Amino acid sequence: MRSCAMRRRSVFASIVLLSVLGLTIPIALGQTRPGGGAATGPADSQAGLRERLVERVAELSKRIEERLELQRLAGRADDELARQEEAARGGESLNAISPWLTNNQYQLRQAEIQRDLMLDQYGKENPRYKAAARRAAEMREAYERQLAAAQSKAAAGIENARAEAAATQKKLQDAAKREEAAKRELIESAAAAVNAR
Repeated sequence: MRSCAMRRRSVFASIVLLSVLGLTIPIALGQTRPGGGAATGPADSQAGLRERLVERVAELSKRIEERLELQRLAGRADDELARQEEAARGGESLNAISPWLTNNQYQLRQAEIQRDLMLDQYGKENPRYKAAARRAAEMREAYERQLAAAQSKAAAGIENARAEAAATQKKLQDAAKREEAAKRELIESAAAAVNAR
């Protein structure tokens, strides 16, 4: 389902293309009306040329829409690749991939603050301090394991994101080639229509 903006872009691209080429396509109502009778002679060939020209414009419009959609998808794929690379380095995107890490890091900081307060308040030999220190060390180990697992998950996602970005770029290049071919066909059809007059 095409959005309103995509339809406007398609119509706009067709109008611009026709105005650039300096073409006008008169509609031969008598030749296109059902039951209107078959035209003969030069008018029939003119109608056929016009029809081919209209088909070429529609094909070019379709190719332009396809290329624009693939450009949007390629941008998204590149953004996802950048996000995965940042997450693998441990950046802010890592929190988006593993949102519980932020909470675990906060709890770890609180445990370490509590441990430090116990040290100041009771000293190293106090059982309360030892329990708080042990708890903070266990939380640190668990957090480090979770962080490493999230980074390795992000690193594994990089390969998928690279493959997706490369595939989308290939599709975009192919779409650009098809668009250029459609432009050439339209120009050839327009030249044939002008020469047939």
